[in-house]
Amino acid sequence: MSSNNNAAEAIVEHLIDEGVKYVFGITGDTVLPIIDAIYDRQDEIHYITCRLEHGATGMADAYSRVTGEPACVLLHAGPGIANAVLGCPSSYKLEQLAI
Repeated sequence: MSSNNNAAEAIVEHLIDEGVKYVFGITGDTVLPIIDAIYDRQDEIHYITCRLEHGATGMADAYSRVTGEPACVLLHAGPGIANAVLGCPSSYKLEQLAI
């Protein structure tokens, strides 16, 4: 990674370093720099556009459960995060929830 990389490129670099191959999310102006950075590295990481935030969390969860590999969800601030809350609890393993 060169010293002139912006924050979006640094985020994508970190995702690749962590083994993330797929990012699921809602496309929009608040996340376009990250999507552009993913596009520039499309031989290493891919962006999957979803229609609903909780759908994106479900897709990332399903991908991880089936493949055993990490996945990521990219959402807008505010309502985008709030809409994803419904999909987040299902991504935890049941043994993690045991008290």
